[in-house]
Parts: sequence; structure tokens; C-alpha cells
Amino acid sequence: MPQSPLSDHEVPNNLIQLQVPITCDYFQKTSNEELILVNDENTQHSFFHNYPSNPYIHAVRVFSGKNYSQSYKIVSLGQYPTKVIYTRKEKGINYKVPNNYQVETILNGLTVLCKTQYQFSRKIVVKYTVEWTDENGQIKSRYSLSSAGAAGSLFLKEICNKLNSQVSGTILFGLDIGFLQQIREIIASQPQQSIMPANRKRYFTELTSQSQKNKCISMVGKEIATQTLTILKENKFTSPSEEIIASLETIIFKINGEIVELNFHSDNITDFTQYLDSIIRACDETLISRDSYRRLAKAVPNLIREHVIEKRQNEITKTMNILIPIKLFNIHNINFNDVDNENQQDIDGIEFNDDDVGNGAYRSIISLLDIIIPILTTSMPPVLKIGDKINIKLSGDGRNARRKQKHVMLTMCILNEEEAVLSPAHQYSICLYLGKESYDSLSTVSTKFSYELEQLKTNGYKDSNNTIWPVELFFSGDWKFVALVLGINAATSNYFCLYCNCHKDERYNMDKVWLNSKNTRGCKNTMLFQEIDQNNWIIDELHLMLRISDVLFQCLFYELIKKKDFANNTQILIIAEMKRLHIHFEFYPPTTKNGKWEWTSLMGPDKEKILKDFQIRHLFDEQQATRGQDIEHLWHEFYRLYKIMRQKSLTDEEIDQFEADAKQWVRDFCRPTIGNPNSSNQQEGMYLRTDVTPYMHVFAQHVPQFMRYLKQKGMVLRHFSTSSIEKKNHQQVQLFFGGTTMGGGKSKKPVIHDILCYENRQLFYHIHNTPIKYTRKTMEIKAY
Repeated sequence: MPQSPLSDHEVPNNLIQLQVPITCDYFQKTSNEELILVNDENTQHSFFHNYPSNPYIHAVRVFSGKNYSQSYKIVSLGQYPTKVIYTRKEKGINYKVPNNYQVETILNGLTVLCKTQYQFSRKIVVKYTVEWTDENGQIKSRYSLSSAGAAGSLFLKEICNKLNSQVSGTILFGLDIGFLQQIREIIASQPQQSIMPANRKRYFTELTSQSQKNKCISMVGKEIATQTLTILKENKFTSPSEEIIASLETIIFKINGEIVELNFHSDNITDFTQYLDSIIRACDETLISRDSYRRLAKAVPNLIREHVIEKRQNEITKTMNILIPIKLFNIHNINFNDVDNENQQDIDGIEFNDDDVGNGAYRSIISLLDIIIPILTTSMPPVLKIGDKINIKLSGDGRNARRKQKHVMLTMCILNEEEAVLSPAHQYSICLYLGKESYDSLSTVSTKFSYELEQLKTNGYKDSNNTIWPVELFFSGDWKFVALVLGINAATSNYFCLYCNCHKDERYNMDKVWLNSKNTRGCKNTMLFQEIDQNNWIIDELHLMLRISDVLFQCLFYELIKKKDFANNTQILIIAEMKRLHIHFEFYPPTTKNGKWEWTSLMGPDKEKILKDFQIRHLFDEQQATRGQDIEHLWHEFYRLYKIMRQKSLTDEEIDQFEADAKQWVRDFCRPTIGNPNSSNQQEGMYLRTDVTPYMHVFAQHVPQFMRYLKQKGMVLRHFSTSSIEKKNHQQVQLFFGGTTMGGGKSKKPVIHDILCYENRQLFYHIHNTPIKYTRKTMEIKAY
């Protein structure tokens, strides 16, 4: 510690015991410097200084008519905290004690550093410290939490070894220097100095417990928030009515390498909840699991904690499950191991309590309408208006969920939404079960909805405003699913058709007319969903295209495979043509002696490309060039007719022409050979009559009738496509059978219950218009 330039003199013990008054040699050496004299009228003490230009202050105090001198060097001025401590009263006068105040003076011939530091705990106290350097150059100190005089007495006890040594702490620490108090108060009143140090106790690095650090950071945040309002107002971030239009949302600190984020959103719970809902929606629609979200939060620390997300997700699920209850049931027969069949029990279709587990789950159609109809009536423009009929289409689909597990779904949609029904988001699952597509299983499912469907068909739907909406029911699905529901034999049976009594040997005959009625000769089971009129079982245009295109490809490829140069030449040409169309395609040779060639299974969009643009003629030699052209024409013509079938509007004349062209297409497909074999006038036929499939029969005979029927109702065939159901089923299998949802996969409910909970939350997002994105402007600020 540097030595003070002050000298000492003898002092009477009745003033400051063992303390020596000091003459100000420093001021004598700088007599040319103009000093300020401050007289204290209350105590008759005088102070000579040029502070803050000069840190030294000379005090002359009067006791019992005698003058006593003491000099000080102000090291740190300090400041007064909100709750200030005062010295003990001497002659009716006490003084404020500053915080973080440091002053040098001389006591008992040694230069000492006197310090004050407030301790903010349950009780606010001041730590008074006297620090000095001993003869060995070691810094020593003594402190007291009671008074400055006590700290001075401890110093004297250490130096002089006198137990009863006392000293005036007010004078030792210079706490009676009045003009220093005025300077501190002036500085505190200035705006730029109004933010007090965040940690009034200790330096942040000295804090040991996390709670102390959190309290300190929280205090900083509150003070910054308060100052921010003033700054925003001063910089005119206000409306003309002086209302502040900006708010402090987040501050991010980096403290000793640790990132700390302060959020200021306590007054806007609604916005924060909506933000949580957006995050949950993103997690739902991309199926981010709990563990995945936690892993992401490790890399992005400012993400909201997972437990907050999960809690809100559970709240949404609980709310929506009250509005749209999910009921569990068992789809299978369970036979107990008993030889006597009379003791076997059938629990097929039995519903379970919430704590039980079944392998089927369903939602009420009317409960769904209670949520969906208000959305459609209030949309802009409204999808439904008073007086409209609600057209409800049911559909179903099955898919392999795992290697030995199948997943079947039944959906509904509102056909009044028109093009929107082609999106999976507008197909609402009403029943899911684990199992295969079978008549018995679907019979169990149909009983869950028979009463509701009958009520809707007979009485219509009554909304919350007591408005009665008439309802018409429709059904559409792939051939297998519809045949099971209608109770009709398989497509390979003699009386195969879903809509008429045509025999399979007459499928090719386009001269005969088959009306849309009912197959009465191929029924083997009672029709399910009898609430739906026979005319409203509409063919699915997607599977019609897929299955007919499969037959066209198969007929061509099997014909080419018979050629000797197929493996070395034709196969390469086909793959090259597919590559030109940007389609991945391969052939797979037979693995056994009697095996068949196989090829890549294609999706719908790729099949459409091939039907439209694949060049077939170059696959045949010159002698068969005409056949290549005929096959190519057959493909292109089917594609043209398929696109007409999917048009959004058609005139009666266009439908009539479509019917004539479709029947002619079937005739061309099974055109027989004309003329004598090997003669010059022979016209080679296309394919066999037996190659005409059930879908081709429906394509030419029944589709035109459906087009006319739907046109009368203001509908089109394209809206009965199962493409959205297929995609929805694929998404559910991929997402829910291939991973876990938020919650870590610990749910005791079956996965089908989780899927319906997920769909309930999707409706919640539609009801509340939950945003799918937020925008944020980022600016780089170089503050220092």
C-alpha cells in the first residue's frame, strides 16, 4: 500500500485515543493550488479540498476549543443504496454510511485503508474494514459488522495490544465530511447514474449458490426493463397519444461463457400461449418426439423447455377430447382356451373404459360436425350457407403398418369443400383399428355409426344455433374395400361388379348397357352402412387409373419379354425411355426356372407420365411398327379420357362423347384378329377379351352415369378420389408406427388412440387459427 505524504502529531487521549492528529504537509507543498474551504455550521469543522480534481481532503475539527487536524485520500467515493444505514448519533447528529466507500488516512502512525461494504441478507448491515501493510509488506485487515469505531478498535488492539483501545469511527472513516454526501446525492439524482449496481452484496463471480446468481440476474432484468420504458419514450417509440408501441421481449446475456436468456412476457399470457401452440403444432405435424426436442434444445438453448411444451400439449389434448371424445373397442374375437365351443366367449365390438386398452378407436361423426361446421360457415368466403345441404363422404383404406400388422382407417369429409377434400388435412378419421380388411371387422365398425348416420339422413344435422342442415351421405373407396362393405363377391367372381349384374364373360361387350343399380347375384353378405343410398356409392377414379395402367404395362412387357433379344436389347431401350421421362425403373429377372420377370412398382404421377409420353413404337421392329403405334395410341387415349374424367366441369355433350370414346377404347383394347393367318390383309388383334378387367367395365359402363348423376348435384367425380385418404393413411403409418410422439412413447393407450388425439389437436389449431410461422428481424448492433 502506498505511503501517505501526511505527518503525524501528538493528540490528547480524550479526543481519539491512540490516534494522532496530522498536519497537511501535502497541502503545504501545493500551496499554489487554489483550495475550497467548507465550514460545517453544525459542528464548526472545516474542510480544505479541491475534490474531485484532487483526491486529498484536509479536515480541521474543533473539540473543547482546540483544533485537531486529519487528512484523507478518497480512493472510492461510493454511493448510498436505497436502504441506507446511519452512524450512531453524536451530539444529536448522525451521518449516512455510503456503500463501496474507500478512504486512506493515518492511524497510530500507519497508513490505513478504510472501506465500507453493505451486506444484503435478511438484515442489512455494513461491513467496516481497516486494512494496512505490516513491516513485512503483508497486507492485513480487521473488520466489524457493528460500527466503524469497532473496526478501528480491532486495528489498535492488533497494533498496540491494548484491549480497551477506542477510536471515533466517524472521524476515522471521514463520514462527517458533509460535502462528500452532497456529491453522492447529486450523482444519484442524475438519470445516467440511476441504475444501481446489480449485485449490492458481492461481485457476481463471488456468488456461490445458483439461487443467489438467479436473484442477482433477475434484479438486473427488472432494472433494465424499467429503464427501457424511459429510453423508448425518449426516442419516440410512441403513438400520437404518447402510448409506448414497443416492448422488451427478450435479453440474452453471456456470463462467463454461460448463455442466460431473460424473457419479459408475464403481462401477455395469450400471446405466449399461442406461441406455445405454434411450437406444438410444428411438433405434431413433423412428429418431433420428446427426446428429439430435448436434443434440439441442447443445441439451441433459447428454445422453450420441453416440459412446458408437453404440459401445454396435454392441455390441448384434454380440451379437445372433451369436445370430441375418443372411444376404444376391440375389433377381434377372443376365444378362450376351452375345448367346448359353448364356453367360448366373443368380445367382438365391446367398448372399454379409459383405463383399458383396445385395438380399435373411433370418434363421433356428430361431434366432428360440431367443430367443422362452424369453421365452414364462418370462413371467407363461407363454404356453407344457410339452406345448403351438407354432403358427407365416407371412405376407407387399409395398409401394412409393420411386417405382421395391418392398419385400417375409416374417414369422412365434407364434399362442400370441393378441391380442399383432395388434401389429407381435410379427411377426418372417424375410426381406426389394427387388423385386416374383412367383412367381420367392418361389420363391427359399421355398428358404431349406424345410429348417427340414420339420424343425419332422416333428421339432418342441428348446429349450436338450432339450425337444421339437411345431410346426404356418400361412400367411395378402392374396389376391395367397397366390395367388402357392400357384401359382394371378389372381383374375380362370376358376378363381380359393384353396380350391376354383369357376368365376367360379358365385361368386354360394349354393345350392351348396364345401368347403375345393384349387384343382386353376387352378394354373399348383408350390405353395411345401409343408410347410404345405392346411387351414392361412387367409384374411386384413382384406383381405376392405377389398375388399368397396370394391365396396360403388364400386357406390353409380357409381350416383349417373349422376344429373344429382350434381356440384351429391349430391356435397355425401356429403361432408357423411362430415364428420359425422369422415372427410376428396373427389370428383375426370374429367380427360379419357372419364375416370371418383375419390374419396379410405380406411383400414380409416374404412371400418368408414362401413359402420356412413353414412346412405344421404337420397341418394335419394322414388321411390327403398326402394332407399336396401336399400343401407343391405346395408352395415350386412355390418358386423355382419364383427364376428361377428372375435369372440374363437364357439359352433357362432353359426357356423352366421353361415354362413346370409353366404350370404343375397350373395343380397341380387346380387338380380335381380322383376316386369315399369315395373309397380307390380316389385321392383328390387340388383347384377349378375358384381359378386360372389372375396372375397364366400370370405366366404360358406369363412370359416364356417375358423371351425369354428380353433375345434377353440382359435384364432380374428381372429388371422390381416394388419393388424399391413401396419403393420410401412409402418413399415419409412417409417423406413428415408425416413431414416438411428444411424451416419449410412454402412453398406455394404443397407437390408434394417439393418432385420433393428434387429429383432435389438428382441429384445435383450425379453431384457434394457430400460426404456423413467426417472423423476426435480426440486427447486428456494435455497442462497444
